[in-house]
Amino acid sequence: MSPNELVRTLTDDELRRATSDALTWRKQGILSGEKLREVAQRLAAEAGVEDFDSNRMADALVVEEAAARFARQP
Repeated sequence: MSPNELVRTLTDDELRRATSDALTWRKQGILSGEKLREVAQRLAAEAGVEDFDSNRMADALVVEEAAARFARQP
């Protein structure tokens, strides 16, 4: 599974929580939420992303997916 496909499989609630974690991390510089970490761990385990890249990739992908889903809303 590719990283993009993995993030697309998140439920709306999972994506909301991961995006909230990502935005908090961007604003405060502290990754304190668990959902974004879970996505990062899944990227490493299921999509072959290197551990040292997984947090940043999770951050970028969940924010991008949240924007895409929002833009598709009527």
